[in-house]
Amino acid sequence: MVNFLSVSVENGCIGSTFAEDDERIIVYTRWSNESKLEQFRSSREYKIQEGHIIRSFIDAGFEIPADILFNSTAKILFSNGLESIE
Repeated sequence: MVNFLSVSVENGCIGSTFAEDDERIIVYTRWSNESKLEQFRSSREYKIQEGHIIRSFIDAGFEIPADILFNSTAKILFSNGLESIE
């Protein structure tokens, strides 16, 4: 996960949040713009990192997508953090 986040930042990711509820792990990333996200998601580097992450979650007993929600396109409705929201 650390490698994935490092590569993400190098490609335009400006933040990430990891959360969990009773049913799943939720991973939310914030990007400088959607085109940077899509460019990264279509890269070979992304596919390599994604494969490592998915294998590690499966090895830990998680079922994808039932247990893990990866979300990078949802709109933030409210945040009490220090970052600005547009």
